[in-house]
Amino acid sequence: MTRVRQSQGRRGWWAGHFCPAGQARAEMPVPQTNGGRPGFTLIELLIVVAIIGVLVALTAGAVMQVMASQQVRATEATLQKGDSALNHQWKASIDMSNDEWRKGTPPAAGLQSSLMTWAGNNTDLAKAGYVQLRLMQEFPVNLTEATMGVALPTQNGVTPSLVAKPSFKALGALSSGGGPTDSAVCLYYALTQAHRGMVNSLEDSVGQNGIKNLPNMKDAKVYVDVWGNPIWLTRSNSVAIVSVVEPAGGSTAGVTTASPHGFITGELVTISGVGTPGYNGTFLITGTPSSTTFTYTAGTTGLAAGAGGSATAFNLPVLWSAGPNGIPLDADDLSSAKLRAPGARGDS
Repeated sequence: MTRVRQSQGRRGWWAGHFCPAGQARAEMPVPQTNGGRPGFTLIELLIVVAIIGVLVALTAGAVMQVMASQQVRATEATLQKGDSALNHQWKASIDMSNDEWRKGTPPAAGLQSSLMTWAGNNTDLAKAGYVQLRLMQEFPVNLTEATMGVALPTQNGVTPSLVAKPSFKALGALSSGGGPTDSAVCLYYALTQAHRGMVNSLEDSVGQNGIKNLPNMKDAKVYVDVWGNPIWLTRSNSVAIVSVVEPAGGSTAGVTTASPHGFITGELVTISGVGTPGYNGTFLITGTPSSTTFTYTAGTTGLAAGAGGSATAFNLPVLWSAGPNGIPLDADDLSSAKLRAPGARGDS
């Protein structure tokens, strides 16, 4: 009996400890696990998403800046190639003009005589005027010049002029697309013609992607930048005049400009709008003491000091791109003049 009770006692103890009979037993709480660390909370997830968003924004901004910089450099390279091709033809045309003047064989009868009158019998000024006329004829910057001809400002009762080149008259069928666009069309026509054996090298450089047809101008062709905007040409540079002074008893006028002029000795300069009329007209630049001063020989002596107006010089040609924003004639424009090495024009 003793063994039976002991056995039952042991069995009861075992059952009571692990399997209570007829009653619930309070059990110890057991931590619930999923085999790893607890999951992210909502706040943690939002923080991670925000950090990723910031990193993406920073990376995208840096990539866009690099791409924009590459586009600017590509356009500058096109402008430099175009500037080189254009200047070769420009200089060839100057040589042609000088030969014509020396031989007395201008394309229009009586032109040399009218230029001498226009220049007040100043041979150097008359010759410079002739070279400018021929360059305007060879490199027009608008449809009127390309199809109707070119002329110098009236002086001494004479307005020297030249008719349009026959090769440009086809542009007469086009409707104007606006200043820079018209200039771009004329530039393409000018650069695809030979000038004293100099042929255009820009077309091979830019390839077909650098040439575009303009549907609104009967598919006229233009050179374009990487943004697809036309590249256009200017031939002159204008600056505001602060003051003009002529020393007593002399006729050499000294001009101070409001900004760097970029002129060089021997260029034609047209002075207009100065309060003292004797300073106005077209003259030869005789000196450039600094970037904001130049001198020329005025038509009369003993003039009082003058102010106001502008000076416009017939410079080497400049190619322009509207830049990343595609809006021409604003501060975003790119130009070949800014890419030239110092002294490339002789104006270090």
